[in-house]
Amino acid sequence: MEPQEQPDQTASGRDVPITRTLLCVGVFYGIMVALNGVAMHQSASLAEFGWRRDALRRLNRPLEVMSRATGAYRFRAAVSATAGQWLNRKAGT
Repeated sequence: MEPQEQPDQTASGRDVPITRTLLCVGVFYGIMVALNGVAMHQSASLAEFGWRRDALRRLNRPLEVMSRATGAYRFRAAVSATAGQWLNRKAGT
């Protein structure tokens, strides 16, 4: 009896290095924070008063500063103002 070949487990037939995966995930979160830092800080400000709100505001403050420094939050605001209204309209209107 001959041994059978095992099929490739990945779509491309090769493994993706962990460093490349971590780099892509890091870039994704960096872009997310740049685009959403101001909104995250504003959302934290809406939380109920107490230690949780204070902690959220402290944790999100550096993200807001970075988002404002890069100016990326303006892109998110522009998309929300244009496409956001269209996407959030009532069905059938």
